[in-house]
Amino acid sequence: MKQFILLYSSCIKISIIASRFVWKKFFCAEQEGSGISNNLFTDNMKHSQWIGLAAAVLVIIACYLPWVEMEAFSAVLTGMDGKSTNLGKPGKLHIILCIISSLFFVVPFLWAKRINWFFCAMGVAWALRNMLIYARCEMGNCPTIKYGLYIVLIGSLIMLVASFLPDIKIKEKVPSKRS
Repeated sequence: MKQFILLYSSCIKISIIASRFVWKKFFCAEQEGSGISNNLFTDNMKHSQWIGLAAAVLVIIACYLPWVEMEAFSAVLTGMDGKSTNLGKPGKLHIILCIISSLFFVVPFLWAKRINWFFCAMGVAWALRNMLIYARCEMGNCPTIKYGLYIVLIGSLIMLVASFLPDIKIKEKVPSKRS
């Protein structure tokens, strides 16, 4: 229980630091007269890329939060803890997909954005699969769905939407004049 409280408090601290960073980068105006923008990291990216990164971090954190409560086993299951079940640790794949998607959110090439669609769609499919498997009733035992499972699904959907909205400048080829 102490480990869970420590993890939860550290996640809150990280989210506060991240929200301060995002607030400064997105909503602070540039310094007048200096020509230096406060948005040094966001000048080359649209806000959707940062939203996708934030959603990936949210999904990773949600893998450690409670997903379901099994009253028959008197256990609370997370994405990284499959106590007394044969469900395994589906949070591992979520974390792998989120790390790969985060890398493709940062890379400013068109091929990376197209590959990112695949990984984000896999994340949504895996989240839906987990929702269906963890929320099902078996032999009269219906689990209570906790907030972590919903956060994983919503975060995965946000990542997918953000992957469809990249800010890529495509250079058009100028046709050469042949005489």
